[in-house]
Amino acid sequence: KAPRAHHCSICRRCSLRMDHHCPWINNCVGHSNQSSFVRFLFHVPIGCVHALVLMSLCAYRALFIKGFVRRTYLPYTPPMLLGTLLAIGLATGVTISVGFLLFVQLRNIARNATEIEQWILRKANSSSRRRERDPNTRFVHPYDVGCCANLKFVLCDEGDGIEWPVRDGCDQYTFTREQLAQKRSKRDATVPYAVKRDYAAACDYCGV
Repeated sequence: KAPRAHHCSICRRCSLRMDHHCPWINNCVGHSNQSSFVRFLFHVPIGCVHALVLMSLCAYRALFIKGFVRRTYLPYTPPMLLGTLLAIGLATGVTISVGFLLFVQLRNIARNATEIEQWILRKANSSSRRRERDPNTRFVHPYDVGCCANLKFVLCDEGDGIEWPVRDGCDQYTFTREQLAQKRSKRDATVPYAVKRDYAAACDYCGV
């Protein structure tokens, strides 16, 4: 498979520079659509803040300005006020949650690292992996070529999804070799167990 490509068990296909599978759009976020996904995350909080301001002003006038309810063209009933307050809470929650997700996406794009690659990088610089290589060296992400270049490359949909600009001293498969080394180390650390008797998934001591 191409470097940075990963197989999605939900979509049942490989995605170029796969970041994650998003249930909101029922698709994987990767090379072909990450810029559109980031724009979606950018506009959702803006729309929620706009609705939040309008609904807050409406609720404030209904609660604190005398005669507002009677002067409106449409009757502002208590159930409508309750619905407005509920919508304010939902808009606030969506703004915070999606805004945080936008921050995470922009941070990863600035480093030119996907969520999957961030996880591999954390393991690459763990104490066990550094002992296997050289304890005095730190694994550097080969695709991080600078914040501005990273943002431009991802948000402007540059590249073909197969070949990527890399740092000096690295090649297209530097990260792939590290990933394969981690898988090999994981396999070497496995411990075989012999099954002595048939058993069910339930716990014997639970009385199930």
